[in-house]
Amino acid sequence: MLAGMVVAVPIIGIATFFWTNPGLFWKIWIIMQYNELFWFLNVFGIVWAVVCWRRNPEEFTIYELPGQILVSFILLLMISAFCFYETTDIKDQETWNGAYTHAIHEEEWTGWVHKTCTREDADGNEETYDCSYEQYHPPTWTAYITYGEAITLTPAQYQNLSTLWGGTTIIGTGHAGQISWGNGRTFQATVGSREEQQVPTARRHRFVNYLKASHSIKLRSGIRGYDTFLAPYPAVHSGSYGEIEIDRVTVLGSPISSQWQFMVDQKLDRALITMGGAYQIDILVYIVGTSDQGFLHALEERWMFGKKNNLIIIIGSTDGDVIEWVDCIAWTDHELFKTELRDRIRALQTLKSNAHTLVDAITSQVQQPGEEGWKRTPMKEKQYLVHDISLPWWAGILLTLFYGAFAWLCSWAFANNAFALRMRRYDPLRRNRFDQY
Repeated sequence: MLAGMVVAVPIIGIATFFWTNPGLFWKIWIIMQYNELFWFLNVFGIVWAVVCWRRNPEEFTIYELPGQILVSFILLLMISAFCFYETTDIKDQETWNGAYTHAIHEEEWTGWVHKTCTREDADGNEETYDCSYEQYHPPTWTAYITYGEAITLTPAQYQNLSTLWGGTTIIGTGHAGQISWGNGRTFQATVGSREEQQVPTARRHRFVNYLKASHSIKLRSGIRGYDTFLAPYPAVHSGSYGEIEIDRVTVLGSPISSQWQFMVDQKLDRALITMGGAYQIDILVYIVGTSDQGFLHALEERWMFGKKNNLIIIIGSTDGDVIEWVDCIAWTDHELFKTELRDRIRALQTLKSNAHTLVDAITSQVQQPGEEGWKRTPMKEKQYLVHDISLPWWAGILLTLFYGAFAWLCSWAFANNAFALRMRRYDPLRRNRFDQY
């Protein structure tokens, strides 16, 4: 039993992680297919199962041989996928954009759970008894986003949404099995119809980034001389309405007012409520106070070419007004889109009086049809980089040791279970040895 739990718990834990993050496992599987260590360990698992059967066929029967091979393979899949995800730099996060649709608050309540258990009496006979119990449910505050994600709020954040949307309504007065009084109600606040009542959301979601993990891409690093103009990649942070805010405008070395930044940031947020999901895009603007266009390559290196849904517009302006140069970092093969976007922004000539016009130019170009508009390059088109991704040497050693230990535990569990006893007499290759049974 203990050995089974030792084997099962890691598998269930890792499998649950990949189940709650759809798509991660299959992209990692593509990398694993080209990894020699993975296939070596897989062959080792098959050989080990055969050795266990040949060495001790009376306890490890031939009927358990396929089970050992299958369980070992599943173990290897899960452990290998986890090692690749945690040690090869393939894990990354992109920003999904949307807006709140409604928020729900459930009061605390206590329920009664009916349950019947069994036990042995003083004479060794099995008897049933009532083991029902009280279960406490703490209060919750949850908000829901247009694409279905639910996030937890603080009481203050829920209250802020309720105030913005004009209050709450009671949609439930209790729960089945509730035994507490004066609580257990469910309240809902729903977004209003006015534009100012919309709350844009930015949320991080995991994805596998072949580009970030590629050794050949990493070897290209080494651009120097732009450190004073390089900022960290913008992070999602908490605000008045939850952990949904991101600073879409980054400014370094250019004297642009915070009001201008706020206007561009807010207008992009509202545009991405619908565009974010429809076009699979996340837009950032980077204003830098240098006339040297070589900064583009320094930012590409620092931000590892951005995320797979990024459109990063870089504008050089030393005085905070005149547009000196424009370029972009984007995962798209539509070169005409990039060219026309750069031309439209350069045509503005200045920034200070064109905050809203700048955003209109960007969003309008994104929505153009064909090669003139935005189309994200899918990660599968970067699959050629998987040949260049491998485990660190120490991770390979750990993977081998863990897999070897789990394979041994698995074979021990198969050799010491009731199934082996029951199947001994039916083993066609060893039947003559068990006539006494």
